[in-house]
Amino acid sequence: MSSEDLEYRAKLVELIYSSKRNLLEQFGKEADGCHKDNGHSVASGKIIEGFSKILGKDGAEPGNLEIDVIKATAKLLYESSNAQIEI
Repeated sequence: MSSEDLEYRAKLVELIYSSKRNLLEQFGKEADGCHKDNGHSVASGKIIEGFSKILGKDGAEPGNLEIDVIKATAKLLYESSNAQIEI
């Protein structure tokens, strides 16, 4: 598993168990596509992309999301990453 994938999964676990709504916002600020060699940046970008796919445009604005929505969405993304590993 690549370092980006490990970091992605670790960040999702943080979101699942954290009660801090601003954690997703923090990941959004880290999501800089210019740094393809930075696992943190790539993982954060993948998280924001995943939230946007599941929640639509609201996923791109994490400050508007309730903590329960953040946790549930992170769990869906984590479970999806599990399915990809098992293949």
